[in-house]
Amino acid sequence: MRNSLPYPHEHPGLSRRKWLELAGLGGAGALMSLALSGDTVPEETLPFSEWYYQNIHPVRAEYFPYLFFPTRSPSHSATVAIEDLFRKHAPLQYGSVPRVVHHSFKTELLFLQSELSPKGVGEYADFVQQGVRTFFRWMGIEHLLPDLAFYELRSDTKLEKTTPTHLPVYVVSDCRRRTKGVYRVDAIPNTFVQNFFESIPAVTWLPYYITLDNGNLGVKFNGLNPSFVSLSHGSIPAYLEPFAEVLHFVFSQATLKQLAASFDALRQKRLGTFTEDHRTKLDQEIKKREEGMVHGLVEHYLETHVRELGFSSADLDDYYRDSKFGRARPRYALVPFVQEQLKTTPPHVLVERYFRNNAEIFGPLRI
Repeated sequence: MRNSLPYPHEHPGLSRRKWLELAGLGGAGALMSLALSGDTVPEETLPFSEWYYQNIHPVRAEYFPYLFFPTRSPSHSATVAIEDLFRKHAPLQYGSVPRVVHHSFKTELLFLQSELSPKGVGEYADFVQQGVRTFFRWMGIEHLLPDLAFYELRSDTKLEKTTPTHLPVYVVSDCRRRTKGVYRVDAIPNTFVQNFFESIPAVTWLPYYITLDNGNLGVKFNGLNPSFVSLSHGSIPAYLEPFAEVLHFVFSQATLKQLAASFDALRQKRLGTFTEDHRTKLDQEIKKREEGMVHGLVEHYLETHVRELGFSSADLDDYYRDSKFGRARPRYALVPFVQEQLKTTPPHVLVERYFRNNAEIFGPLRI
């Protein structure tokens, strides 16, 4: 499937910002890899917000799937939306709500290329690399900052290898998660198919997952993954989402080291074997803790440095209006808690506690 979006003059009622959200960017590919040392932000007096609005422009573009990504379990919001569509539209198609004999969901990622030139990708990389370095220095963990390399993702891009000290970041105009729901119904030869799209500012995957084998919990390392950042969600997400993805990259390695000890502690506190329900709850809790730390720190940094970062009140209004919907998801439930902690605890202290044992912040794991 390929989606083609119209030019803005075909929809004159759309605001420039809304058009950016819908259309994103497209065009020629660019590739730029920059080392952290010696970076210079283009036009020193130009804040990122101004650079963003001067360089990120809407153009006609098509989404493409990238085959690197395996099929993933769909989000709860996507399956609920598709089920609602089935209940509403199946009677129109079949004459009554049929009995479902089989249904399945498949999720894949679609991307829009950006129109940035190699020079533009390099300028964006300079802004982000200098910003991330300052952010890590503020947290007291600059020594843990990986080498960053920025590339534009194209449909034929070969992904660079990720290592514990090297993180490739792929820049796109927009990223959408497409979930396809397929329903086969009783006594009717055809099927009901519905797509649901979720636009996301950045994407990455944790390098591990929790396993359950014969009633015992375990953890499997599945390799380090690159990060993918979308430019079309506004100036603040374009600037800060790489901060969050790099921090996930660093924190996930600390989280992974603590999991085995957590399993032992949980095993000593209960009798009997673990179930799939236990595994799911533990997986959700681990993700909530990491997401809480990452986005709590990033948003606290934004709020306490907004003037020097050069973002306007309009930028902030757009960011918080859009982010509040994402933050309502259960995995972000601990973001407000971390922000409260940062009002009285220096960031480097909170980060030290997370690396030592995140139970010092959130309490012992319970499932």
